[in-house]
Formats: sequence, structure tokens, C-alpha cells
Amino acid sequence: MQSGDIVVVPIPISNPTLNEGLVVGAAYFYPQTEEEKKLQPASVTAGAGLYTSNDSRAFALVQQNYWKEGKWRLDFPRY
Repeated sequence: MQSGDIVVVPIPISNPTLNEGLVVGAAYFYPQTEEEKKLQPASVTAGAGLYTSNDSRAFALVQQNYWKEGKWRLDFPRY
């Protein structure tokens, strides 16, 4: 069985409203066969978190799945 790909991105921030802090984003891209890569986007689970020196906090979670050559799709949250 194939393994998926993980991407982690730390982003330092400095903002007059939020002060200094860090945003960390991470995503897991599910494995696909060569045929699936031609027919549909990769399914992904992603999240991001923010923390700043003035105690601001935020968190987000996103899920996108594709099945049946992209005919069936799950988006959470739905935009």
C-alpha cells in the first residue's frame, strides 16, 4: 500500500494587533493510483493553528475527499 504525503509549514508573524506569534499549518495528502491522479484531485486533511504573544489563539480544520473519478465529493467545511 502506498503512503500519503505530509506537509508541515511554520509561519512566524508580527502584527500590530496580534503582536508576535506563530502559525503552523499541516496537511496530509492521501495516496492515489496513477489512474486516480488523472481523474480527480488528491484527497486531503489539513489543519492550522495560531498563537501570539497577546494570547490570541485560533484553529482550523479542513477535509476534502474525492471518490468515483471526482463524481462524489466531501468538503468540510463547505465554502
